[in-house]
Amino acid sequence: MRIFLSCKTYTLAFHFYKKFILFSTLLTLFIRFLEPPSFFIVIALKFLFFVALYVFYVETKLGQSLVFYRNFGIGKPHLFLISYLMDILITILIFQIFDIF
Repeated sequence: MRIFLSCKTYTLAFHFYKKFILFSTLLTLFIRFLEPPSFFIVIALKFLFFVALYVFYVETKLGQSLVFYRNFGIGKPHLFLISYLMDILITILIFQIFDIF
């Protein structure tokens, strides 16, 4: 539980998430413009996206690139969970901006 209380954890998780932030934001905008879906549908699609990323990283040699985060005490599930939570926050902001305009 202590891993979630450290500021260093969130900094490192954001460093990992920066690789996917553009694709995730474009996916949210595309789905939002296509047809205004429910917020929960977008969150479910994002969850599937992060599950696919997790499986991709675990099953390929890209998993070895996660050793950097493991050396700081952040496991693979924690890293992807924190990245997913950051993605949810960005999705909420995008939805709120669209609701204003």
